[in-house]
Amino acid sequence: MSALPLATDHGDTSLVEDPATLALWRRMCFAAARQGGVDDIERAVYGVLSGDIPSVQKVCKTWDDFMFMHYNALVRTQLDTFVLGQCPPEVSASLRSSFPAFDAVQFHGDATTLEQRLIHKLETSPHTSKEALEPVKALQAAIISKELERHFYEQGVAITLKANSKESSILMPDDFCRDVSVATEKFADFESSGRLRLAVHALIIFGTLDKLVDSPPNSATMSTSSDRREIQENTITLYISLLRLSGLEELIPLYCSRILNTRALQVLSTNLLPITDNEARLLQLSLIRKAGLDVLQFVHYQPASLFRSLGPEAGKTRRFQIVDAGPPSLKYGRSIRTDFFGEDPDTIESIDERLIRSVEWLLLVDEAWPHVFRVGVDIYKYFLKTLRLNAARSFASRVPFSTIMAHRVEFAEQDANDTWWTEDAEFWAGQIEASGAKSLSPSQLGMEARAFRDLECLVKALDTMETIASLTELSKEDPSVKRDFWTKVGNEVKSAKEHVRPLLKQWLRGQEDEDLEALRDMYLPETLLAYVSTLHFAGTTLTRDNFLECMELAATVAEKDSDVADCFMKAARMKELVESFAACSKALAIASGEKKAAGSSSKKLREMGWSRDLWSVKH
Repeated sequence: MSALPLATDHGDTSLVEDPATLALWRRMCFAAARQGGVDDIERAVYGVLSGDIPSVQKVCKTWDDFMFMHYNALVRTQLDTFVLGQCPPEVSASLRSSFPAFDAVQFHGDATTLEQRLIHKLETSPHTSKEALEPVKALQAAIISKELERHFYEQGVAITLKANSKESSILMPDDFCRDVSVATEKFADFESSGRLRLAVHALIIFGTLDKLVDSPPNSATMSTSSDRREIQENTITLYISLLRLSGLEELIPLYCSRILNTRALQVLSTNLLPITDNEARLLQLSLIRKAGLDVLQFVHYQPASLFRSLGPEAGKTRRFQIVDAGPPSLKYGRSIRTDFFGEDPDTIESIDERLIRSVEWLLLVDEAWPHVFRVGVDIYKYFLKTLRLNAARSFASRVPFSTIMAHRVEFAEQDANDTWWTEDAEFWAGQIEASGAKSLSPSQLGMEARAFRDLECLVKALDTMETIASLTELSKEDPSVKRDFWTKVGNEVKSAKEHVRPLLKQWLRGQEDEDLEALRDMYLPETLLAYVSTLHFAGTTLTRDNFLECMELAATVAEKDSDVADCFMKAARMKELVESFAACSKALAIASGEKKAAGSSSKKLREMGWSRDLWSVKH
């Protein structure tokens, strides 16, 4: 009935055994379409069988109806030409002259522009213009008219403009399409996930086919212009965001591999940084490798891109002050400001959280291990210069020096407190060789590790002092606090002593780094003044041994080669330090008793050669 040599149900093709009959059949159907039939529907049926357009057009209502009508006519016209070519010349001539048929090829005109003109006609027709704005129809039109490059560019423009409609999008900037106007309703967006999925896979499939058949640049799906291609890739970028929100993170590396160059790393980083579980992160790193992306480039890109995104405020140093002005009191010394880290310890800005996570990712890649210290030092610099102390505390807690070292060697806690490893070139050379980081020298890696450890000690020392400041205020409000309270105070004081010890000798020294020198000047005087107040409070409330340790600290600062004294002189704060030491000395001299903390301090007294009686004032 179709008058076409269609395949059978089993897939076998039927050959044209009687071409003259087939050609005559088409012409009889054409005659019925134009002159027979009881109504438009019947004539349209004959029109479909004969490849006619006018008779079929009367009953067409939708885009699909009109599209089928035109291509059915073209196919049947070209088949008719083939069939007539199979007939003897005299038969072919007789059929042509005696029985007319609709010539769709001639009707449509120039074959080189046929598809474009057909699509334009459907887009402007009152019957189909509205339907032509549907994303699926627009994609179909682009495929038929061979204008996929333009279509996917405009698809990307629509997505990009919407992404920047309320605020600027870092992932999809509109710098190159801000003034481009498109009919946004023609293109898939985030709200129509099914259509977006179709658009993305069409883009990927046609782009891949272009590579397989080596399509010429003027007919390729993906633009040869980097700016236009980036806009096109925003369709994939948006779909990747949809995958993340749908909980399909394991597919993200695969789709990112369809994006070129560092843009793939940017999209990958943005969508994978929210993952906090290390097992899930390791799975993603494995998938990144399988997708053909460079894992080392990925983990290096994350912190680097985040630093580039920081505004001008990131370079401005703020003043650090935690010790109250005024003379020290006899019982408490100079008061330390409470909650100087911030009232809510969990409050961390999103950029700070992403920086911390970027180092957590970096630590999971063996080849990147030696670079963790350099990146970590840069993050500490940023946090401490801008007084982002909550972020610094979180970083010190989540990526401590001991954990970094434990990834490669058995590193005892006492080794971290010693400094032998900073100058052991053989030790660091072994770490560099194991990771293949040939761009680093052993001495450089050792200095970066030392700086990282020094900055971590500062943050942890400040953290304990903030806690002690709060405990001091509580003891003032309620002098009858229980024994457990003083046990907690004792533990915090002990922790403060451990973390302050590295600050007393060559802290942040050994590198020609202006930022580290600035942090030394900014933090060391204030931190040590707060530490003296901590010992003063502990000496008054726990045991006078803390006063003796304060006197030992004074002796350390007074040593001939003390770099701490130079720092106080440079800051013009030596007078404050001397007054704080004098207050401790006075408190020790007139103290009438002491409160023992848990455990005896007699061993400490013997080791240091201290004597409480030396400072006692007898009545």
